[in-house]
Amino acid sequence: MKLWSVNKALTVGWLLLTTVVVFSMMLLFPLFSLNNMLDWPLYITIPIAIVFPVATMILGFHYTGKLWVPWIYLRVADVVEFEQAAQLSGFIAYPVDGIKDQHQRALIEARFKNYRFEDDASVPYETVIYFRKPYQNLFFLIMFGGFILSAIPFIMFPSFGPQLIIPVFFGAMMLFTIYRTSDKSPQLTLSKDGIYTQGTLCKWDKISYYIITQGKTSYLNFKHNGINETVELDNLMVGRRNLNHLLHVYRNRSQAHTPMNERLLR
Repeated sequence: MKLWSVNKALTVGWLLLTTVVVFSMMLLFPLFSLNNMLDWPLYITIPIAIVFPVATMILGFHYTGKLWVPWIYLRVADVVEFEQAAQLSGFIAYPVDGIKDQHQRALIEARFKNYRFEDDASVPYETVIYFRKPYQNLFFLIMFGGFILSAIPFIMFPSFGPQLIIPVFFGAMMLFTIYRTSDKSPQLTLSKDGIYTQGTLCKWDKISYYIITQGKTSYLNFKHNGINETVELDNLMVGRRNLNHLLHVYRNRSQAHTPMNERLLR
């Protein structure tokens, strides 16, 4: 049986979840058709139109995770990286510990126990990560669009009222983004030696754990020599999934790393 890559496994997982969402939304059409036939009042139609698709979506997510996650754990090539990437994507609703089928769970745990890292030849000896250019920054593009749209009325009908603050705000945010990303020096360098950031090389044998967190802002957090280090990722030229793959490869390439520790510490 040919094993799947981590990217392929996650892509199929997201397609399944997207199918659940689309199917749940499509239920609105027969509901509204039924409403037209029965002429229900709004206080009945609206709750049904909200509750029924949402309940279908929740059940779909639940059973997709319950059935698909154990299945894919047995078919993905790198189970350790898949677990990290899936948790980072917010995809896994059913971790290994939550699998009820004892036979499946035993098979999956055996895959982790017997895990052997296979190097990715496409990852270079060293990866240097810089700031994104302003035109590659989504925030900058949003501010630029807001500036253009808000400035057009002032160009067509010049005035200096309080509403002038809107294009001024968007323009200031554009300049701030350009200023923040004007530094052309490397912001993050990854290799089998460790993580190089802010002029310091953090060696893998001194890094007890790392994790990528996401919210309004994404960060790489790791503990080096007992000290928590944080790197903001939003303005860097690397995606979270790709960064997770690079960290996984370089840490496994290092001589000081034991694969199971990576899973236990996360």
